Amino acid sequence: MSNDSTARIVAGLRAWIAQAPPGARMPSNRALMAQYGAGPVTVQKAMHALASAGLVESRPGVGTFVRAVRTVRPPDYGWQTGALRSPRAPVLATPLRGQLPDAIGLHSGYPDRALLPERLVRAALARAARADTALARSDTAGLPELRAWFAGELGQATPTGVAPPAARDVVVLPGSQSGLSSIFRALVGAGRPLLAESMYVSGVLQAAALDVVTQFGWRTHLRALRHELRARRDLLVDSLAEHVPDAHLEHVPPGGLNLWARLPDETDRDRLARDCEAEGVVIAPGAEWFPAEPSGSFIRLNFSGPDPDRFPDAARIIGRALARASDR
Repeated sequence: MSNDSTARIVAGLRAWIAQAPPGARMPSNRALMAQYGAGPVTVQKAMHALASAGLVESRPGVGTFVRAVRTVRPPDYGWQTGALRSPRAPVLATPLRGQLPDAIGLHSGYPDRALLPERLVRAALARAARADTALARSDTAGLPELRAWFAGELGQATPTGVAPPAARDVVVLPGSQSGLSSIFRALVGAGRPLLAESMYVSGVLQAAALDVVTQFGWRTHLRALRHELRARRDLLVDSLAEHVPDAHLEHVPPGGLNLWARLPDETDRDRLARDCEAEGVVIAPGAEWFPAEPSGSFIRLNFSGPDPDRFPDAARIIGRALARASDR
C-alpha cells in the first residue's frame, strides 16, 4: 500500500514539476501529506525518488526546489591545441590567394577598394614624398607625431583610474603580425628562438599614415565605413541563417571584417572549400588560424570584399555544398 502511495505521489509531482520553472520551491511535506492523504515516511520516499531521478534538489535549511535541466555542451578540446601540434608544409595563406574574375570571394583578408579612403591616402603619399621624411632616417620606435596620435587614441579608451599611455609607450610596427611577434618575445623568454621579419616601417609611410588620420575627412570616412561594414555583416548573417542553417555563428562581432561559422564536427572543411570554389565561391577553412589542432570545424567568411549584393548567392552555394557533404 505504501509503495502504491509513493508511486502516486511521484507521478503527481512529476506532472507538477513538468509545468514548473527551474528553481521553483516544491510544496512542503505537510502540504503533500494533506493533498495525498499519506504519511510523512511515504512523502519522504517520494521526494527521495524525485531527487534520485535528478528532478529536485534539497537545500538544507531552505527547502526543496525544482532542479534546472543541465544541457550537454560539446566537449572542449582546446587544451590539446598546443600539445598535439603537428608540422604543416608552408603554403600560401588563404587570404593572399587570388580568385577568378567572376567568383565570389569570402576569403580575402583585405577590404574592398571601395571601403578605403583612397583620396586621403593618395594625397597623403604625395605630400609625404615631398617632405623631409622621404630622405631622413626615422626613429626605430616610430615617427614621434604618429606615436603621439596613437597614444591619444588609446587614452580616450583608457578606464578612469588607469594612467593613459604616453607617446613613449607606443611602438609603430608595419602590421599586426609584427606586433604580435614583438609581444610573444616577452612570453618566449631570453635565449628562446623568435622569428620576425620587417620590423621597421618606412618614414614616408608613417608620415602618410599620420597625414591621413589627422585629416578632417578621416573621421567622416570612419563613420561611413562602420555603417557600410555593419550592413554587409548583417546581410551575410541573414544569408547564412536562410541558406546554411547548419552553420552556427557563435558570435556576431560588433566590428572587424569576418564571420566565423562553426560547421558540424564531421564536416571535411577542405573538401567543402574545394566544392564551393568549383561553383564560384571562395571561402577560407578556419584550420590555418589555429596554432595546432582546431577546436571545431570552422570556416572564416570575410564580408569586406567586393560585390556584397552576391552574399545571398554565395550562401546558397555554401548551403548546397554542405548538404552534399553531409549526404556522403
